[in-house]
Amino acid sequence: MTAPPLRTALRSLRDALAFFTVLPVPGRITWRAGDLKHALLALPAIGLALGLPLLAANAVLQPLPDPVRGASLTILWLVLTGALHFDGLCDTADAVLNAKPRRERLRIAADPRLGSYALATRTSTLLLKFAALTQPTSAVWLVTIPILSRALIPPTAALYRNHAVNRPVLTVRQH
Repeated sequence: MTAPPLRTALRSLRDALAFFTVLPVPGRITWRAGDLKHALLALPAIGLALGLPLLAANAVLQPLPDPVRGASLTILWLVLTGALHFDGLCDTADAVLNAKPRRERLRIAADPRLGSYALATRTSTLLLKFAALTQPTSAVWLVTIPILSRALIPPTAALYRNHAVNRPVLTVRQH
């Protein structure tokens, strides 16, 4: 028996919130086969859940100098996501930009240590994000960018189908 569509959608939203943010969700989440695929469809809503606090913080921080506001928004953005995508970007940079054979690059991608390409990517990304968030016109983008960036993940994932998406992989316990 399958769950009703609304129930499935709400579960997918809760699962996506638990996996892609540090925002609290009720209960214990046990990932089953196919759950991540459904959670990916909820990502635009997760973008909205991240963008609205950024927009509110931007309004509160308006009296501060632009560099302080930009730095605060950059930090908040990282905190809300648990730096999950940021960490993944850096791990990917360490592996992809390396001139080593494929097998070695896969090992590097799984290595938790910070390599020189990861460090350069981290620094560059933070500088670009900070520069963008110091601009007075960035308020609209505080909601638009998180939504768009997450909305692009499902089509990209569809291009690179991974059978691991259909395996139960982890249990997340929220407090």
